Amino acid sequence: MDIVLGTAQFGMKYGVTNKVGQTPKDEIIKILSYIKSKEFNQIDTAPAYGDAESILGECDLNGLEIISKTLQCPNEIITEKDIENIQESVDISLENLGKEKLHGILIHNIADCYKEGANKIFEVLYKLKEENKVEKNRSICLRVTRYRNALRK
Repeated sequence: MDIVLGTAQFGMKYGVTNKVGQTPKDEIIKILSYIKSKEFNQIDTAPAYGDAESILGECDLNGLEIISKTLQCPNEIITEKDIENIQESVDISLENLGKEKLHGILIHNIADCYKEGANKIFEVLYKLKEENKVEKNRSICLRVTRYRNALRK
């Protein structure tokens, strides 16, 4: 089983029980050092997490596998503009993180998988893999399938 560190609180005040606010950079550095010492090697981030990716890009990410997420598609139908935004956001994430490639990418909002034109999202994710911007995309399909199966029960 993989243990993945979520980073939403690194870039914004996040969580209903969060009384402290955004995690300070010096604390983030300590957290990253700790997880490396415990052989955790994956962190989960997203463009929607405020400036988390930029802050992470200022830290030592060597030895960590970075998983990011797509932008949410705001309308009921997935448009070409949504797909362009997803592609562009991956490029921005890579730049912010100081990485050439993400370990994985997830669809941030499961509802996007049920919208008309959702196949375009999967097509662009496979394209990003072919462009060597994402190492793996199988976790997307597995998680989507898992959620779809859970919703059917």
